[in-house]
Amino acid sequence: MKTRFLSQVLGRNLTIESSQGLEMIAELKRLTTYHEEELADAVPEAPEDFKLTLIAFIGPVGTVGADMFFFDVFSPSQAKSAQCVPYEFGPKVGEMLVPVFDPVKIRKAVQRAVDSVEGDTYSVVANKLSRILFWEYSGYRPGDGEKT
Repeated sequence: MKTRFLSQVLGRNLTIESSQGLEMIAELKRLTTYHEEELADAVPEAPEDFKLTLIAFIGPVGTVGADMFFFDVFSPSQAKSAQCVPYEFGPKVGEMLVPVFDPVKIRKAVQRAVDSVEGDTYSVVANKLSRILFWEYSGYRPGDGEKT
């Protein structure tokens, strides 16, 4: 089954039916700095020379709750890897290179990441997202309260 975020249609998010049954739709609910400042308000002093830790709050459509996924967004002058592609995640988990701080493009890149994962449950989707973003529950083992 394919999971994808559907843009608002007629003012509502929809769950669609596929030939295999209902699909789980994940959505980016909020995007903030590590200190929970809204992304649009977090313009760095030097937009071409910066590094910020951001939190993407992602969860199933139609629910209030969301899980936190952390990542660093940084300018080329802060890059440790020459393999980064602007406004894409990688090559390491939780890294996004941007030529200049642009909250709209950063949000779109995170949305593309959410749109790119597939799964029939939110757990499957969240685990796949944890391959590109640091998930707050990465390494958690149900039952013992410990992280691996």
